[in-house]
Amino acid sequence: MSASARVLGSSEQVILVQAQHNLFDCTLGFIHAASDYVGRRALWQYIADLHCNNLCLIGDFNAMLGAHERLSSRAPNGVSCADFRGFIEREFLFEVEAVGAAFTWASRRSNIGLISSKLDRVLAHEGFIDHWNSVSATVLARAASDHHPLLLQFELGPTHIPRPFKFLTSWTLDSRFPEMVRSSWTRPLRASEPISLVVGKLKRLKSELRVWNKEVFGLIGYKITAAKQVLSEVQAQVYDLGDSEDLCNKEIEATVDLNQILTQEQFLYAQKNRASWLRDGDRNTAFFQRLHRATKAKPGIHAMLIDGQLISDQASIQTHIEQFYVQLFSASAGPADFGVVTDLITPSVTADFSREIIGIPGLDEIKAAVFSLSGDSALGPDGFDRN
Repeated sequence: MSASARVLGSSEQVILVQAQHNLFDCTLGFIHAASDYVGRRALWQYIADLHCNNLCLIGDFNAMLGAHERLSSRAPNGVSCADFRGFIEREFLFEVEAVGAAFTWASRRSNIGLISSKLDRVLAHEGFIDHWNSVSATVLARAASDHHPLLLQFELGPTHIPRPFKFLTSWTLDSRFPEMVRSSWTRPLRASEPISLVVGKLKRLKSELRVWNKEVFGLIGYKITAAKQVLSEVQAQVYDLGDSEDLCNKEIEATVDLNQILTQEQFLYAQKNRASWLRDGDRNTAFFQRLHRATKAKPGIHAMLIDGQLISDQASIQTHIEQFYVQLFSASAGPADFGVVTDLITPSVTADFSREIIGIPGLDEIKAAVFSLSGDSALGPDGFDRN
């Protein structure tokens, strides 16, 4: 492993450091923005002129996204908030959600009392986030300053986290998928009970879908690249050799294949981000990819408040969580006396309605509840959706 860093440039509002890690180049910007939004506009433009795809900015931006980032009787400047939001959107920056205090700056003034605001944060390009296995930020306790310090951590080490099975809606858009499911489901399987037969077939289908996804369905990104290459070659032949019925049919076929794969990609990222409001129309793939990459910046628990102290050591966090659940599920409790509580509660439902809501639901009621679920809702414990 090799790493190096050098100062790339500086101004009154930012210090830029060019860093390299194993041939990966990135730019780190340490921000202390101007206190007025006119002065900050020069900073936004300066950063925009960098044209860097692997940029990470950390520090005091002296700006808020909206009124939700201030605790005070006075709202933040609307023009300043709009400028800051526009800068983030234009530069495709993602905020690394920080663990700790929600407001990073506080001041007590005699005329309006305590003011708390979120002025410090970490913003990064998707190229920077994608390079690291984990990116996290922690808001530390403040002492001498009226700002909370920010701790940025990123690591490249592998994490061996078992990946549960997840049914992907994009599979259903592949013409080979129905036959694959039919082949798996119709093969005989011995079971003592009907429900055991269903569970057994679902378990077998999950195993075969993993293999089919890897060996047949393939990676969406590679399929898109290959389909674009095929379409480009056909269109180049049309340009070089002239139009013909055979080339026209090939171009139509290549266009249909590419659009089908692009639709699969759209459904894949929409499902990963639980976008149940998706409707047919223009593709929103880039938007869903940005959402997905933003969530990658916080894939796990990076810090936890334990006995009043913010702990970031992963071994200590793991031990604390294990001990918590061991104590929770091994605690002995005697019979509880709810008489004191029930005596103070006035019944708000009739006895007949109470018996109705705690009764065992009928088959028609269960079927209606299951079939009313959205096909794009969260996956069940077995990894399948309602469809």
